[in-house]
Amino acid sequence: GGTDRALGELLGTRPVVLNFFASWCAPCIEEMPAFEQVHRSLGDRVAIVGMAYRDSAADALATVARTGVTYPAYADAEGSALTWFGGLSMPATVFIDAAGEVVDVHSGALTEDALRGKLRDLLGVA
Repeated sequence: GGTDRALGELLGTRPVVLNFFASWCAPCIEEMPAFEQVHRSLGDRVAIVGMAYRDSAADALATVARTGVTYPAYADAEGSALTWFGGLSMPATVFIDAAGEVVDVHSGALTEDALRGKLRDLLGVA
C-alpha cells in the first residue's frame, strides 16, 4: 500500500530479516505475530521485512492487517525474489548481515524463540 522500494535500499547499514509470506500459507500466518514481537522488541537493531509471495495486493494487505504486523511488507508477485534467494518452501526467511551478505535461508516456520536464536547466532543481534 506504500511506495515501492528496492531491497538494495535496505542493505548495508544493519542486518535484515526478509520473511516471505502468503495469504494462502497457514504456517506463514501463524509465524507472523512472532516476527512482530521480535520487531517491536529489537527496534532499529535489525530490519524485519515481509515479502508477499505470489499474492494479490489485496490479499497481502489483508494478511498484514489480520496478523497485526507493523514492519514493512512488499510484494514478490512473480515469485522471482524467493527463487533468487533459493527458498525451497513457504514460509521462507532470509537472514542478511549488516554488510549485505546472505548468511542463511531458512525454509519452514519459525517460533519467536527460534527467530531470536537465529538473530543471535547468525547476526549477533540479541
